Amino acid sequence: MKLREVFESATVDHEQSIPGTNRIADVVATFSEEMHPFGKGVIVEIQHKHDGKKIGSVLRDCLKAGYSVFWAYQSDFEGHDMNFVEHRVTQPWPHAVPIVEGLDGYSESVQRLMDPPERPKVRMEIPFPREYLRAHALEAIPPLRGYYDEGISPEGWRKIDAISLHGNGRGRAWINVLHSPSNHIFLEWWKKILSRAIRST
Repeated sequence: MKLREVFESATVDHEQSIPGTNRIADVVATFSEEMHPFGKGVIVEIQHKHDGKKIGSVLRDCLKAGYSVFWAYQSDFEGHDMNFVEHRVTQPWPHAVPIVEGLDGYSESVQRLMDPPERPKVRMEIPFPREYLRAHALEAIPPLRGYYDEGISPEGWRKIDAISLHGNGRGRAWINVLHSPSNHIFLEWWKKILSRAIRST
């Protein structure tokens, strides 16, 4: 009665065999044409307490055959009425879609998007803008190395990253990206020659 109420144009039968399977549905509403998103029809399986039905295998077979499945529990019934909750209906899409290897079955344009051809990597050297350094010269901070190496410093400074700039002979330059206690980001420039580390301006 509930399925006839919800799906007026469907043919509703009970104890009906499901085409393409060896399963017999408790109740099935079959559509004359597939209806999105329910597929070929809606199967209602009654799940009694301590019922021996194997939900996983029953569900898999029904979805593979193209039918949606609603598991009705004792709490869904009141007298002769059943509470049909649409969001609890498991629909055949995408569960009924066969698993394919690679990109078989997709159109050529989709395959190109999903598996783009290997492109050569392009490396560019972009000079750091001097205007930024001039504009933020007053934000210069003393070196904090030694405090944040172990995580969060007593002052609340935290090193986010260290970016290597170049290595030249016995010299090396890098930038420390720091997070301040005031929730700002600072760049700390370093240059190391032999065993001496100095802060670059």
